[in-house]
Amino acid sequence: MVAEVLGAKASLVSSAEVIPGKDGVFLVSAGGNIIFSKEQEQRFPHPGEVVKRLEALGS
Repeated sequence: MVAEVLGAKASLVSSAEVIPGKDGVFLVSAGGNIIFSKEQEQRFPHPGEVVKRLEALGS
């Protein structure tokens, strides 16, 4: 996921951090906004989904 985001938006990303969680937590946030939450969506993101949501956030 990090590689996908950096590949698509490297010029816009100042840092990326992967924090190991427990209990299947998967959360992507940017600028204080939740971009994707496995808990809320009840699934993992589809390929390209996080990048599309980041692009929408920047619009």
